[in-house]
Amino acid sequence: MAAVMADWKTAPVRPQLKAAVGFLTKFVPPEEDFGPEDIQAMRDAGLTDQNIKDVMYASFSFMCLSKWADAFNFPLHTPRLKKIAAFFMWRVPYTRASVGPDKFG
Repeated sequence: MAAVMADWKTAPVRPQLKAAVGFLTKFVPPEEDFGPEDIQAMRDAGLTDQNIKDVMYASFSFMCLSKWADAFNFPLHTPRLKKIAAFFMWRVPYTRASVGPDKFG
């Protein structure tokens, strides 16, 4: 995780993770535009369409949370609280704490 945070392009991670992170650097505003070639790059790295949707849903959720936190002026966390939050985010996937669009049938 530290290697990805330091430089995702050279981090020793699976190609699928590298492709997903590369996509997120374009998908999350205000970075670069993204297009079909970015989706294809993830497919070429071995991600399924469902994996790609999951990446996009998770990104959107965190993007919204970040915007709400900024709007409500939430306090910044200490390094200790960041580690605790990271622990729970790693142990409890967002899919367990959310309801995907396919559940609204």
